[in-house]
Amino acid sequence: MPKIVKQEPSDNKVVSRMLWWVRECAAFGLWLFILIKVLVYDVDILFVGILPPQANTFLKYKFFVILGVIALLWLTMGNRRFFSTVAYVLYYPIVVLFWQIPKLIFKNWVLLLVFAPAIHSLITNFRMNFILSVGALLSALIILLSNSPPYLIAAMTFLAFYLCRHCVKKIRMAFQPGSIFANIADIIRQFWEELQKTTLANQVQVEAKLDPTSDAYKQKTLEHLNHLYFLNSVLRGILLKLQLSGISGKLNVYFITSLLYAALLTIIVFGFEFLGLEKMQPGSFGGSGRIGFWELLGLSFNTLMTAGVSPLAPKSAVAQLLAQCELVFALFLLVILVFVILTIFRERFREDAERATRELTKGAELIEGHIFQHYKLSIEDAERMLIVTNGPTVNRLRRFRGLAIIEVRATNDLKPEQKSPTDGSETK
Repeated sequence: MPKIVKQEPSDNKVVSRMLWWVRECAAFGLWLFILIKVLVYDVDILFVGILPPQANTFLKYKFFVILGVIALLWLTMGNRRFFSTVAYVLYYPIVVLFWQIPKLIFKNWVLLLVFAPAIHSLITNFRMNFILSVGALLSALIILLSNSPPYLIAAMTFLAFYLCRHCVKKIRMAFQPGSIFANIADIIRQFWEELQKTTLANQVQVEAKLDPTSDAYKQKTLEHLNHLYFLNSVLRGILLKLQLSGISGKLNVYFITSLLYAALLTIIVFGFEFLGLEKMQPGSFGGSGRIGFWELLGLSFNTLMTAGVSPLAPKSAVAQLLAQCELVFALFLLVILVFVILTIFRERFREDAERATRELTKGAELIEGHIFQHYKLSIEDAERMLIVTNGPTVNRLRRFRGLAIIEVRATNDLKPEQKSPTDGSETK
């Protein structure tokens, strides 16, 4: 009798993943084409020049070709999948802004904290950053299109200023008095002071005015205990996430990204500087083959890497001076940025992160001490009380803290599903 072979679930996952990538690439490509077409350049005209002559027939009757593709997709995908895909593609920018980006931030919130200095600088100086970035783009465009020496000199000067400003910002950032974690630690410390002076004191005063044997007292006590347990669990969960996330490793990602961006910016700026000089003084660079932007960009890369792979070489005195300036920037990137950022800023960032962790631990211990002193309960005792009336919330907080969920029996006895992965004493 022939065996019945069932499709493995992993195969379905692979197919679904491939379809997801196809839809994502189609949506991204379509909207990228629209943005370039509307804001930058008629890219479809460029495609017409690149495509072979046989494609002119399809371009001439492109409306009917699009109708045929739509009909084929509709037939293959069915009504539900077809309309959902069309809606996803049409509303792709909204999906990215209000779903994919927030979801990515929520999953990588520690990485977001690591990149917080760059994000904070971008937001606080957005106006100046936008103006200077636009100026740099226009300067690069002038160097590409113009042959007028005054325009070329102005554009080259602006690009040099833009690169120097970026390097100075990196140095200033390394010597700033505190990082984002220092600000977080100060906020947490102020919150604890306010919590002790107002919230906890008010809770004690409210409960003191009620009859300890009344239902109102029991309800108010349970409400206050629930709030304190929630805050304590959130703090313990954040501490656990910080310990498991490996901030040091993610901090290296930030430093490496910052260094690569500075190197890439240096290569591109000097590539345009070389091109502007070649336009003003033809013959400043010599070598085999033609001399264009891409060849000069390769020369800039080889100069920064101190490699001799490029067939071009600076010939005039001004060209050699520019190449020497790029070597100075290479030394700056290697010695200043790598040494300063990877030592001073990294060490301060680590100390500030430890300070924020200590403040979080202090807050959690403060709440636990208040619960024990005022209610004569440990945090585990409070959890046993709250699991009966607010089981789903308590179990979510336990999962956030890395603990096993608790099953509530009909007799209100507590029984964990499994042993806690973090502490063997957590068995209830």
